[in-house]
Amino acid sequence: MSSPTNAAYRFRIYYDSPATQFLQIEAKIPAPGDSLLLRLPVWRPGRYELANYAKYVRDFRVTDTEGNLLNAKKYIKDGWCIDTSSVDAVHVKYDFYANQLNAGGCWLDDEQLYVNFVNCILFSEDALQAPYEITVEVPDEYEIACALPRKGKTLYARDYYHLIDSPMIASATLKRNFYQVGQYTFYVWIQGNWTPDWNELLRDFEGFTKAQLDMMGEFPFEEYHFLIQVVPYRFYHGVEHTESTVVVLGPSEAMDTNEMYDELLGVCSHELFHVWNVCRIRPKELFPYDLTRECYFPTGFVVEGITSYYGDLFLIRSGVWKYNQYLRELNKYIKRHFENYGRHHRSLVEASVDLWLDGYTEVTPGRKVSIYAKGALVALILDFLIRKHSNGKASLDDVMRKMWHRFGKPFKKGYSLRDFKNIVAEVVGNPLHSFFADCIEGITPLEKYLEPLMEEVGISFITNYLNKGTELFNFQLQEKEGRLLVSAIVPDSNASQQLRLNDELIAVNGKRAETIEQVQRLIGVQTVARLTVSRQAYLKEIELEADPVISFKEYFLQLKSNLSQEQQKRLLAWLHQSNN
Repeated sequence: MSSPTNAAYRFRIYYDSPATQFLQIEAKIPAPGDSLLLRLPVWRPGRYELANYAKYVRDFRVTDTEGNLLNAKKYIKDGWCIDTSSVDAVHVKYDFYANQLNAGGCWLDDEQLYVNFVNCILFSEDALQAPYEITVEVPDEYEIACALPRKGKTLYARDYYHLIDSPMIASATLKRNFYQVGQYTFYVWIQGNWTPDWNELLRDFEGFTKAQLDMMGEFPFEEYHFLIQVVPYRFYHGVEHTESTVVVLGPSEAMDTNEMYDELLGVCSHELFHVWNVCRIRPKELFPYDLTRECYFPTGFVVEGITSYYGDLFLIRSGVWKYNQYLRELNKYIKRHFENYGRHHRSLVEASVDLWLDGYTEVTPGRKVSIYAKGALVALILDFLIRKHSNGKASLDDVMRKMWHRFGKPFKKGYSLRDFKNIVAEVVGNPLHSFFADCIEGITPLEKYLEPLMEEVGISFITNYLNKGTELFNFQLQEKEGRLLVSAIVPDSNASQQLRLNDELIAVNGKRAETIEQVQRLIGVQTVARLTVSRQAYLKEIELEADPVISFKEYFLQLKSNLSQEQQKRLLAWLHQSNN
């Protein structure tokens, strides 16, 4: 049997009770052969770890157009094979559990329906180019926020990739506004208990958007949508899409504070730059996306590191942020990287591949580095090296523009690590072999580069030893559910020979320890500390000697008060600031 190649996959999403958080999904799908394998993705673009969305499916059933039950076998974790030897089309129905309120999930409650279609809409590998029509049965008073074209409550995608790159929020409480930069229109949607100062927000969003367009020269789409979910608890997550982004941020009660507002600006600027860098300028291993397996690629530092670097840089270039705000954010990357002992054991290339192994959380202490934090710092280093070797005539901006014109704008192929290196060499006139060997493929300490390069713009790279309280004994604590747990230990120290991560501290020098502040007072500046810890339900007495040589350090960047004319010139060139 045959079916037209352009036959649409038609889906209907509805629900009976928001309290259950189960969506009912029905589909009419062409069946061109004797069998049809329908699958759900095992991962989603923007999150390079397995998610296995089929685990949220319940009661999968298939009939023909007359309602007769068809044989559907699930012989792989993410797919169902259907006998279609006697039919031209099938009706599929299943329940999907929508209880993941993050930037890449699905969520249903009595106020909204939020769907990332990559989670819950089936595909056939033989029909990825087929158009999709998705009808969402929501209350008439609900507004729909989505980059897909629609008519009424039906959304239209030109193919499966277009569909899964277009998340949706439907709610009666959505707040919306927009701004324009040139001929491009940018919509801001907010769902949750927060109403911003729209004048301020639109001015700042327009600022970083214009800075990005000024650098890249053009925007690939006429419209773009920021879908912002504001939640009542502490949360931070963003996911990029070609014509939109989803950002989940909280707590809502703190959204008007400078700290939370800066986080919102930072993540939205980051996600917008992803439109160029990964949505279009894409590693060859992700071109096109294979949603049935892991897609290993070595260039996570380009995808996420360079994007993280520029996300914040655009905010100061546009004048939205001041020096102190930018340095504060840059110091967050410094802190994350240098307080992570994984920097001694894993390169950025290895970390990029290993995302598929252990995800975004630390499984083994000191095992890996972050392609975001270290990636942002090596992007900074690369930017400065390009400026230095070109006598200020070129920068990382030129690399990214060439990447755009060679790989993003044509959108016909992906790039390799070698391609990126070649473009850097083309821009600089120098292959920068040592940089790539040390910072990308090796584990050379980044301070080797950061200290002299930051000095050139009048910024000091400062290292301080932490020799008070528990740090003097080379361990740190965190309070968790009323317990004091060992959260960090300096490798190769006295503490590393006796303490374990997650040991619960009970007493110090025979006195009950209830808070971190109390522990610091009990330890003071003593040279010996007697600790009582609980480990696997047994009490253990430990005697530690202070070790001021091997200790915790803090690292940060600080702008000098008196800059030379040459330092000031380089600083302004980097940040694109004027003397006004």
